[in-house]
Amino acid sequence: MKVFLGYVLASMIFLSGHLQASDSLVVTTSIKPVSMIVKAIAGDKVKIEQVVSNSASPHDFALRPSDIKKLYKADLIVWVGESLEPFLEKPIANSKVANSAIEWMLLVEGHDSEQGLNNHVEVKHHDHGDGHHHAGMDPHLWLDVEYAQILAASITAKLAHLRPSLAAYFANNLTQFEQALTRIDAQNKDTLTSLSQANYVVFHDAYGYFERHYNLQHVANISLSPERKPGAKKVVALRKLMESKKVDCIFSEVQFNPAIVDVLIEGTQVKAIELDPLGAGIPLTKNAYPEFLEKMSQQFSQCG
Repeated sequence: MKVFLGYVLASMIFLSGHLQASDSLVVTTSIKPVSMIVKAIAGDKVKIEQVVSNSASPHDFALRPSDIKKLYKADLIVWVGESLEPFLEKPIANSKVANSAIEWMLLVEGHDSEQGLNNHVEVKHHDHGDGHHHAGMDPHLWLDVEYAQILAASITAKLAHLRPSLAAYFANNLTQFEQALTRIDAQNKDTLTSLSQANYVVFHDAYGYFERHYNLQHVANISLSPERKPGAKKVVALRKLMESKKVDCIFSEVQFNPAIVDVLIEGTQVKAIELDPLGAGIPLTKNAYPEFLEKMSQQFSQCG
């Protein structure tokens, strides 16, 4: 009898755990920085399914059937926007949560419009497809502390709606996230003060928000978009510019082959420093996004 009761109890525990697991929310994200902010708010209360792998870039990504499944089974989808991720536009529109998906670029445009602001950075050319609806707007929003808070607040509201019983938990995590960003932001400003006079080249035009916030300015970019490799004329022009501007360093990126950087610095004293603009090497924890900003600051400061 005791054996039987033990079996029944074990079965009940198993079924309870199974039901809880199957009842957990699934949040599908586009890229690692978005996953970081979702993790900061949701903690371990949701399952995060990321579409673009940590080693890939959204600039040249192609969806696989397994990626589409992640979108179709999601309770919530969070993405940057079609300017950066045109491959997601149609699958999201066909998903069951199309009307509730969070598009970061729309949030920022709505926020700036309500405040009568025009704070977003513009880029000369960043059109990735026919679905380009944010003409001229830099889509690299995760490199702006304030825009990260806007997304975090939206995620908090959506998750609270989906799981009202956890609303207080999500709200508390939002408060902790905002406090962490305030601390890291102040720390980064101290770290990057000496870099304001440095002359450097970036791999592609992705750091406008970060540079504006910390009073930095690159003298050139190797390519406007990383999927477009510079031609021989551009390489020669960059070499001349680097010499005339007395460039201190070039920033390459983890996600792309640094061969062109090696060509540009060959025979010079210019330092090559690798940036990780998507936080590929940072573990996905509740504190991942503040750690990402701190690491970005540390990587930039190596040019000083």
